[in-house]
Amino acid sequence: MDPDKPRNRSLFLLRLPKSLSDTAKRIAGEEGVSLNQLISLALEEKIIRVEQSTAPTVTHRSEKEGRRPGRPTA
Repeated sequence: MDPDKPRNRSLFLLRLPKSLSDTAKRIAGEEGVSLNQLISLALEEKIIRVEQSTAPTVTHRSEKEGRRPGRPTA
């Protein structure tokens, strides 16, 4: 590994309550992944959920007006 080459990761110290840490370690072991991988995946999933819930919703004009798409208005 080239020490001058930037790595695509960062180091982050995380303090957890012992019960949460113990549970996370147990689940990581059951899943066959490292604790780091488990926490990274959990954080990624949370970020995706938050971003999806705050994304603007696309609504068709006909739905806004109470008409069904594809049906002519009378």
